[in-house]
Amino acid sequence: MGDSDINFHYHPCAISSLYRTLQEKFSHTTRAYHIVNLWRQLIWQPIYLSVASCYRAKISTNLHALKQVRTENTLYGLQVTNIVTHHSLQHAINANIHSLRRCLDHAFNTMKQVCHLSYGQSVKIVCDILANAFVRVSGIAQSDVLTAALSEWQHALFNKQHTFLDRQSNSQKVKLATCCLHIQIEPNNPCENCPKNSIRRTTHAN
Repeated sequence: MGDSDINFHYHPCAISSLYRTLQEKFSHTTRAYHIVNLWRQLIWQPIYLSVASCYRAKISTNLHALKQVRTENTLYGLQVTNIVTHHSLQHAINANIHSLRRCLDHAFNTMKQVCHLSYGQSVKIVCDILANAFVRVSGIAQSDVLTAALSEWQHALFNKQHTFLDRQSNSQKVKLATCCLHIQIEPNNPCENCPKNSIRRTTHAN
């Protein structure tokens, strides 16, 4: 990936262009879907990078200056700067949380210039993606350690935990706090752990 491929950063014009593309590609869905999809696109790579960098290598990066690769309606691929190696895991955790908080604040404040997403909803989406990142890329195998780490990050970022792991499951599954609205794309194929899918199953059972 060359420098010419790095074509997206958190600027109102770039975010507005991505938002318009999502509206055009998914014109059959609601405005809420476009906004939720946009926010998820903006934040998923920084979150996954933070978790993987921290627990796999004890490093942190300057996410505030993150640049990403946009291909049509998708952000995938990134460039980071100022990589710092930490001597302890806790130092890496603290540095990554601080960097991620700045990145999320910057992304949200810039996105507000393009469209409206409530802060509370944005936080729940962050927590859901964070939980999935821990399950998929942290490398933490012990459920109790994973649960504690997820709680630590959410409280450090937002002073509250919104997303939890499903303790009743034998595998590491996430109890999502909010719906990604994928059901607008495939109404008959909701995400397995979608909270709306759980409500639907409960309604049918009654």
